[in-house]
Amino acid sequence: MASNTGFTGFTGFTGFTGFTGFTGFTGFTGFSGGPGTGGGPNPLLADALTRSREGHLGRAVRTSALGSGFEPFDPGLIRRWSGVENSLPTPSSRWMARVGPLVRVQLGVTDMMSGLTVKSDEEKLPISVKVEKDSTSFTLERPAFEVFTAQTRRVESWAALRAERSTEILAQIGPQFPFWSSVLHLNPEIVPYTVELMMVMLEVASVVVQKVKFAAPVPRPSEFSARIQPMIENPGFFAWPSGHATQAFAIAEMLALLTMPANVGNTATHPWVQAWRQLFAQADRIATNRVVAGLHFPVDNEAGSELGIWLAQQLVRVCTGVQVRGQVTPESNFDQYRFEDRFKDRSNPSSPEGRARDFSYIWHVENQASYKRGYQASVKGELPLYELGKSLDGSGKSTSLGWLWRMARAEWFGLGIEPAQR
Repeated sequence: MASNTGFTGFTGFTGFTGFTGFTGFTGFTGFSGGPGTGGGPNPLLADALTRSREGHLGRAVRTSALGSGFEPFDPGLIRRWSGVENSLPTPSSRWMARVGPLVRVQLGVTDMMSGLTVKSDEEKLPISVKVEKDSTSFTLERPAFEVFTAQTRRVESWAALRAERSTEILAQIGPQFPFWSSVLHLNPEIVPYTVELMMVMLEVASVVVQKVKFAAPVPRPSEFSARIQPMIENPGFFAWPSGHATQAFAIAEMLALLTMPANVGNTATHPWVQAWRQLFAQADRIATNRVVAGLHFPVDNEAGSELGIWLAQQLVRVCTGVQVRGQVTPESNFDQYRFEDRFKDRSNPSSPEGRARDFSYIWHVENQASYKRGYQASVKGELPLYELGKSLDGSGKSTSLGWLWRMARAEWFGLGIEPAQR
């Protein structure tokens, strides 16, 4: 039994190297060293500040440990940090307001990764990988070799769309913030905390899916046939599940829950329901484009979409304490992914047609996403949908992620963010 119980190597967090695609959002230029610094220390500015200080105070003369030899002064905290004057602050999530955006993202990722494990049984076939967080788990079973050989032909057929979708594919190599912002207004100058929460979700999804890939390795489609010839270079890691699908569907589910009003009901024409549909349609497009590019099998997107939705639901639970995952019967295989179970028409998964099937995101969303599960559960009298929307309006847990959720939620439902909310 192989497992990962703490992700201790994650503490370095060396700079979100995967987030280079985020440079289009000018509101986050401060991440690289402060506004106006051009991404690093500015020697001209450092010299100017040194000379400015000397102009005010004179050039310091080091005489003793007690001071510079000039007029005496009494140090003390200028900004209020505690209810008691001149005392150090006690730990609290409120201090998230006094650290930078990247640090908030790091703290949020740490909250989410705490207690999260990825385990696989390498001695049993087919290999299955169990992702667990606080006694809630999702298990993925790797499809058989014959599924991937059958789907290789499907990947080749999707190559017909490469010229049509090439600009999309290239623009979506990195994080797809502009594509999400085309559905919802996500300018970081308007919704900075929402964007930070998205970055937490993306990083968590990336780390988890890489562990799953490594625990159940599947070569890329071009390893199965020289006819695939992907239009961009294969990444330096395995195919199943798709990382793009995992991240895209995690973002779609997280944004849907973050923006879910308390009175959404079940009206198909409701603005939020329309946004919900477009978020998942965008996730499907992003995931399918990786098949078009020749980098993934359709089955990679099946597993990735369900893993991503589950991870988003766990993130919201960690943020709010609300279990948003609907109540279902054991027969639905809700908390595991098996290729043979995902047949909406119940066709024979062992047939050539069954093995070569395309990714149908609607089926996976209807059986995994909180809105659809909430609707079905409300029909059964288990989880009224409007209660889910109302519960997400809570204050959030007193953790780093709880604070970030509360601030992000206020960007959508508060009339401006008052300082007192921090």
